[in-house]
Amino acid sequence: MALIDLSKTYPKLTESRAIIRFQDCDPLRHLNNAKYFDYFYNAREDQVAQ
Repeated sequence: MALIDLSKTYPKLTESRAIIRFQDCDPLRHLNNAKYFDYFYNAREDQVAQ
């Protein structure tokens, strides 16, 4: 369990970078909706770990 240091300031905006896979896109280069949520959940898990 992570401990929160009350004397430290934490960022209010988070950012994650992901590599978009070719097979997750359609011919018009749009990301598949189901895969979009997978990327979102993975980024959320990465940010919680940090």
